[in-house]
Amino acid sequence: MAIDEQFTVLFLDDEANILRAMKRLFHGRKYRLVLVDQGAKALEFLKSNKVHVVVSDMKMPTMTGETFLTSVAQLYPDTYRIVLSGFADTTSLLKVVNEGRIHRFLQKPWNNEALIEAIDEGVEKFKLQAENAELESKLQRQNQRLANLNTSLEERVELRTLQIKTAMKRSEQGVTATKKIIFNTLSTMPFIDTERAKKVSKLAEQIAGYLKLDAQTLANVSYAGLIHELGLITVSEKIYNTPYTQMTPAQQEAYNTQGNNALLVLSPSAQLKNVTDIVVSQFEHVNGSGYPKGLKEDDIVIGAQILAVARDFYRYTLGLVDDTQHNQQVALGKLNNYAGLAYSKTVLAVLNNMFEQNKKDTKKEGYTASEVKEGMQLTDAIYNDKDILIMPQGQILDAPSIQKLKDLEKRFDTTLTIFAE
Repeated sequence: MAIDEQFTVLFLDDEANILRAMKRLFHGRKYRLVLVDQGAKALEFLKSNKVHVVVSDMKMPTMTGETFLTSVAQLYPDTYRIVLSGFADTTSLLKVVNEGRIHRFLQKPWNNEALIEAIDEGVEKFKLQAENAELESKLQRQNQRLANLNTSLEERVELRTLQIKTAMKRSEQGVTATKKIIFNTLSTMPFIDTERAKKVSKLAEQIAGYLKLDAQTLANVSYAGLIHELGLITVSEKIYNTPYTQMTPAQQEAYNTQGNNALLVLSPSAQLKNVTDIVVSQFEHVNGSGYPKGLKEDDIVIGAQILAVARDFYRYTLGLVDDTQHNQQVALGKLNNYAGLAYSKTVLAVLNNMFEQNKKDTKKEGYTASEVKEGMQLTDAIYNDKDILIMPQGQILDAPSIQKLKDLEKRFDTTLTIFAE
């Protein structure tokens, strides 16, 4: 697919007034709009036309949204699938979520901005796929060259990071799209653990929030956590998964100086300078014994001080520091042993306070069906013990939905855990 191809959005709804509303909403916008009132017609159109996003109602005569979306998921799995429906058809909706694999759900009556945002998200998925396909082809050619070369470290960095650098240069969507491309590309590296990165990012963001840092700094810290291992893309999987105390001196040096590799990758993007500073300086120690510049205390950006604590907290729990998987309490104690040496005392004090607060908060694990109130909104999706979705995140609870939850608890003799606000 050409990156500049016009994107097609198909709306399926048996109500003519809904389709007219969509025509008005998307008039003059950049997408090719296709309006269909029957599922069979929509499937016929899909046979001979590339459709990037489908938006479907659930309760329709002749062919239900459940049947239509399941067919789309099977025949055209790359198509981004959105349900736009009321909560009256929750049973069908849940089945489509679990079997039809929809990407988004929006409730009628809908919010125009939310609907446009959902469609833009689906289109962005295709843009990134096209970008990555083109870069992957180039990367494969470069990797073949890499296999035949006895390269220096600098050459290896250039070849292994070609995909990211090219994506950054090609991005025309601003810093947000650049961030997505870098993380998505990093996640394609075979041994990079993006789930670990997400945990580090979340913890770093929480610490930054407790420190009451401004919104932009908090966002930079969060994203730096996602890509904090960018400098390790030139090492082998063996080094990546080896506990630090088990590494050879040469391997430890490569690990400690990974910030230099990250700088080489990120430096072309002036928009990401503050993020780059955090990632590059994460191995500086507050006593001046760290890498790459031997900075001390306040000379180290606060984001890097936070990232160092969040990163090593999880490395201790995963056994990547001393070859022992410690529980969180022990991991925190290990970090405290280096307060004022490797880690900021201020940042560690925040983490200690968070840990104590978390122990208090865990006494209450969400709500039961009898405790929730009408008007509450689900902050987390509700699943049963077999990981089947019961209600999606974002649903506003009303009397029927609360009764449904109560009935489920009674039918299966269980107590649901419901997070809502």
